[in-house]
Amino acid sequence: MPRPYCSYSQVSLWYKDKNAYIRRYFLNEKQKDTEYTLFGKETHDLIAKDPQFKDIQFSEYERKVEATVAGVKVMGYIDALDLSLPYLCDYKTSKNQWTQLDVEKLMQLDVYSLLLKLQYGITVKNVGVVWLETAWEEEVLKGSSSKIVLSKKLVLTGKRKRFERKIYERDRKAAKKWLEKAITEISEAWEEYKNKK
Repeated sequence: MPRPYCSYSQVSLWYKDKNAYIRRYFLNEKQKDTEYTLFGKETHDLIAKDPQFKDIQFSEYERKVEATVAGVKVMGYIDALDLSLPYLCDYKTSKNQWTQLDVEKLMQLDVYSLLLKLQYGITVKNVGVVWLETAWEEEVLKGSSSKIVLSKKLVLTGKRKRFERKIYERDRKAAKKWLEKAITEISEAWEEYKNKK
């Protein structure tokens, strides 16, 4: 593997765009944080501390989980976790509203449930996603006949929705196969790349 570990986001990128994966992890092209990723991180911090988010706060945030799958360390950071239930939750900030179908398809939840079981022996069946709507807030030059934007920033609109789903053993098995397939493909591509150098 081009890195000593892999993650859900790495594997997801491999399935979505192999060329982008190769540029990032084989060729080490730097990826800048976007306004969206930075805003997402700031929002996670805000949720953990601000009482207005009491209904979506949990006992633990950014829990690192890792386990070996197909001989490779797979690592992740769970947005929110409550092991007393047990329950894990992921926060999603975007303009477009998430749906229950989006949550059902989100392999990230299955992968995190798998990692918790492999690392700690904890079976997490109940998982959730909290979608928080974002919008661009613009400061416009007043008195101008045309719209001149002086600055703009991402903000939370206050609209949010919580989704729930169950994770079954079959889902964890599917997540393991999903990871194993990608790890095999990435390893083969990495060996081929190194042999061409």
